[in-house]
Amino acid sequence: MISRTLHDAIRSVLLRLQSRTATTSEISAEIEQQGLWFRPTDGKSPKPSQISARVRNYPALFEIVTPGLVRLIVG
Repeated sequence: MISRTLHDAIRSVLLRLQSRTATTSEISAEIEQQGLWFRPTDGKSPKPSQISARVRNYPALFEIVTPGLVRLIVG
C-alpha cells in the first residue's frame, strides 16, 4: 500500500521493527522494496539523505539517535 506522505512511509517501516529503530539506508531500502512511497518529481524511491531530512522536520515523531540512525517516538 502506498503511503500518502514520506513520513507516513518511514513511520510504517519503523512500526514493523521491535526496536522501532533503523538506519536511513535500511528505511530507504524497505520503502523501495515495499513500494510505500515514490518521489512526485521522478517516481523514484527516497534516498537515505531524503529520509534524514524528513525526520528532522518531524521531531515529535522521530528521534535521531546518531547521524543516520532514526528511532520512532511512540507515545
